[in-house]
Amino acid sequence: MGTDLTWLKGKHNFKFGVSMIQLSRLQKNQFGQLNFSTAQTSDPQQSGTTGDALASALLGLPSGLQAFVPDATATTSTIDFHFRTYSGYVQDQWAIKKNLSLTYGVRYDYVGRPVGKGTQSGFDMSTGEFLIASGTTPPVCASAPPPCLPPPSTSTSGSSSRSRS
Repeated sequence: MGTDLTWLKGKHNFKFGVSMIQLSRLQKNQFGQLNFSTAQTSDPQQSGTTGDALASALLGLPSGLQAFVPDATATTSTIDFHFRTYSGYVQDQWAIKKNLSLTYGVRYDYVGRPVGKGTQSGFDMSTGEFLIASGTTPPVCASAPPPCLPPPSTSTSGSSSRSRS
């Protein structure tokens, strides 16, 4: 949403304008996977593996499709946030001579803080912390297979980090 106003006065061309943009994202995290094999591009009249999985992918010939749609009541399967930007400007174009003009102005832009809704994994927009939507904290990677967290830093310099679950 925005509006502009132009006012001509003598040798001046004044322009004023404001705008507001709201950006929103609602993403349902659904999983899909296409599998490609050598069978789709192999020569049926020759024995052995004559096909290529990359050729099957480039031709768009999947050998299988798997899809996962999370439970509709699950709150951890969505990313939902929005933020607004505001801007305004004032500008003057001054005709000094017939083929010479001077344009000057000022513009101000403001980007608001993102606001998230619900419980979700990822960046917590209200606290600035990274969240993991899990009932328990995952183990450290050195002692467990993924999904896991990296081991804590032994360095005493640098910034500290916190985790929440």
